[in-house]
Amino acid sequence: MGCEAVTIQAHAHVTDFGWALRALKGGQRVTRIGWQGRAVWVVLWEGYPEGVPVGTSMAAAVGLPEGTVIVFKPYLLQCNPDGSYQPWTPSVPDVLAEDWMVKSKGIL
Repeated sequence: MGCEAVTIQAHAHVTDFGWALRALKGGQRVTRIGWQGRAVWVVLWEGYPEGVPVGTSMAAAVGLPEGTVIVFKPYLLQCNPDGSYQPWTPSVPDVLAEDWMVKSKGIL
């Protein structure tokens, strides 16, 4: 299943990355106006604090037996235009940008 479509809130407040980080910690999805039209947004994912068993490819990549339970710490998760997800680390331009805003669930 791909990413849910989201729309920018009509009364959206545009601001800096510090604000966006606080919004992420508060459970909001955020995006940048500079990403508009690309259906890209970011959320803070709790990870897997109780751990999950690793599958074949992860086991091979990290050198653990398949089925070993490993813990994933919280991380930023990005939804991409093609509906895929990936861990995300902001770039310097992202951190310095002042066009961050909250995205809400909805239809594009």
